[in-house]
Amino acid sequence: MFLRYGAIFLGALLEGPAVMIGAGLLLKQGYFHLLPAFLMLFLGDLTGDLAWYGVGYGALLGRLGTRRRFFPVPDGAVQRVERAFLGHHGKILLLSKVTMGLGAGVAVLVTAGMVRMPLKRYTLYNALGGTLWTGLLMGAGYVSGRPSLMVERGLEGACLPVAAAVLLVALGSLGHRAARKLGRTSQ
Repeated sequence: MFLRYGAIFLGALLEGPAVMIGAGLLLKQGYFHLLPAFLMLFLGDLTGDLAWYGVGYGALLGRLGTRRRFFPVPDGAVQRVERAFLGHHGKILLLSKVTMGLGAGVAVLVTAGMVRMPLKRYTLYNALGGTLWTGLLMGAGYVSGRPSLMVERGLEGACLPVAAAVLLVALGSLGHRAARKLGRTSQ
């Protein structure tokens, strides 16, 4: 039995969402008990996220300046990202976790380490999002006879509203910037 739970810990560490859905399906079929399966999935996913934080923490923002030849970064861009991230770290981490990062999950986790977000706070927000995400995906696997179809449909349904919200925020930001520029030029 220990081997089963160790396997889902390792699976969640390497490929969390698919393993969480599969574990939910296997839970329904009686291969796992709810609490130990949930804990192993959650801990495996959290361990992986802590590793990505460590990668970012070890990157050191200052080193980026010495590598501009390989990574061209505009002046001040790193500082702007750092300010934005530290000002909204909780929202960014929770949204990234619950939406699977919209393709940028690893970048968000690494950025948290790079900007030196306090580890306790990082772990708290990551754990909150991870608890919700693990429960949702296990539930999707449990109620679905075909987990891959459930995820595909769920992502389709979730991506449209999130994409619309991102588009609206971007358009609003562009409109605000254009209005500010027009205000400066008319003076």
